[in-house]
Parts: sequence; structure tokens; C-alpha cells
Amino acid sequence: MNKYILYRIGIVEENVDRPDEVAAEEMVAVEYGDSIDAVLESLLRSVRDDLSEMPEYAQCEVDAYGPHFENCSGNTYDMMGVVIPPVAEKNILFDYIVEEEEA
Repeated sequence: MNKYILYRIGIVEENVDRPDEVAAEEMVAVEYGDSIDAVLESLLRSVRDDLSEMPEYAQCEVDAYGPHFENCSGNTYDMMGVVIPPVAEKNILFDYIVEEEEA
């Protein structure tokens, strides 16, 4: 049995005086299962729920994709959340990662 921890990746400014940015992680969900395939639907639902609960996207559709195995390294998997505004030139994308640990 493995533990799968889902994080939303965001960009925050390190210092107001410098344009450098660093990634910040926010834990979204934890799932337990025998493989990433066993918990994938739960993780995708957690991404959709995470985006749906953000007040600024209340009138938007959301979806989730992944993991993108070509971008995986070791026990870390990349996923993507998508916010689809009712009227917009483009969708809003959010990066998520899943870290696998032995439980």
C-alpha cells in the first residue's frame, strides 16, 4: 500500500523588489492505494474539487488531466487542472504534482 499526496503548485513572489519567483506547494489531498492507477480517479476528482471551491472560479467549468508519465521523475507525477471560464480567450491552467510514498 502506498500513500499519494497531491499538491497544487503556485508561483509566489520571493521579494517585491526582485522579479524572481519561486514555486509554492499547497497540499490538496492524500490517497492510499496499491498503485497510481488505483487512486487516479480520486486524485482527478480532488483536483476538480480544489478548483471548484475557489470563489473566483465559481461560474467556471473545471477539469483535470494526468498524470503525464513522460514528465514523471521517480515517485513524482505531474497533473494539470484546467479552469474553463464561460467567456475568455483562453483557459487557466494549474500545475499539480503527486508524490508517492510507502505507507
